Amino acid sequence: MTEQPNRPKADEIDLGQVFSALGKALQNIANFFEKIFRVLFSALLWFLLIIQRNFKAFLIVGTLSLLTGLFIEIYVPKNFESAMVVQPNFNSTRQLYNNIKFYNELAESEDSITLGRALAISPEMASRIVNVYIDSYTDENQKVLLFDRFVRSLDTTTLKTLDYKDYIKNFNSMDAQFHRIRMICEVNDLAKQTQEAIINSVSQNAYFLRQKEINQINLDLEEAVNQQQDQQLDSLEILYKEVLIKEADKPNQGTSINFAESGSNSNREILIIQERENLKKKRVDLNQKRADTESIINVISDFPNRGVKVEGFFNEPLLLCPSIGVAALLLILLLGQLNQYLKEYTVNQEETIN
Repeated sequence: MTEQPNRPKADEIDLGQVFSALGKALQNIANFFEKIFRVLFSALLWFLLIIQRNFKAFLIVGTLSLLTGLFIEIYVPKNFESAMVVQPNFNSTRQLYNNIKFYNELAESEDSITLGRALAISPEMASRIVNVYIDSYTDENQKVLLFDRFVRSLDTTTLKTLDYKDYIKNFNSMDAQFHRIRMICEVNDLAKQTQEAIINSVSQNAYFLRQKEINQINLDLEEAVNQQQDQQLDSLEILYKEVLIKEADKPNQGTSINFAESGSNSNREILIIQERENLKKKRVDLNQKRADTESIINVISDFPNRGVKVEGFFNEPLLLCPSIGVAALLLILLLGQLNQYLKEYTVNQEETIN
């Protein structure tokens, strides 16, 4: 019986190829990171050599920049930020946004006369206003409440074609219930002086005043209807009691009890109680509407008496000026090194050609 020659198994060949390919891949990755490390290390050494060769220049520029930052910190006016949260009514949000945009444009163009007239302050104080901004002040919970209020105002057919995702997708700053007005000034108590003028710029609008008047008429009418319904419930309750008393005074005709009539009387009392609860809820909602629409612009949070200093790296001259000075010097030196390299490269290319 002849023996078959030994042949390597297919799975053993495949396993060896896999280990070989894996080893090559790991080696390539190691080589890649090694090259990156060498490049970074060379760049670091080059950077340190530049600083070493020009240490005096860096020292002089850093000192002068620090002194410049100290001068700005002491003598240049600082900026202070104040914020106010408001709730516009009667679709006055767009008008408020337009007014704030107008104030900001006047501040940026340094038209202190017009800005002072608009905000009822002196032109000198108006010149100390740097910027005026407004943005929506809302979160997810408020968006859900706004969506619920919006849904209640729709009919059943329209409601079927709308969901929360579509509502949020089309939500913009004008749809928010609360808005934040921010003013940046060079005087920490200036924003408080402009608050009344900002609110009156919208509240004194004839159109919104008319809307407020009509709203109050509608609320008074709704309250009168509620009072009438309350009186009707009182009369109805008295009538039911009189009927029950008369039925109780009738001479007994046997000892049987009419459960149907008893159940009917009980249902009437339950209906009266339910109607009173509904009427109570309407009154609560009505009182809330009166409170929310008492003013054209509800001030949720006033401007503080004093603003807070604007923080941040770009508002710290003691850090900003030295950083800019050293970075500018480093850029100049790097450009010089690049120029020198280009000159040497050009000379080498010319010698190669010759």
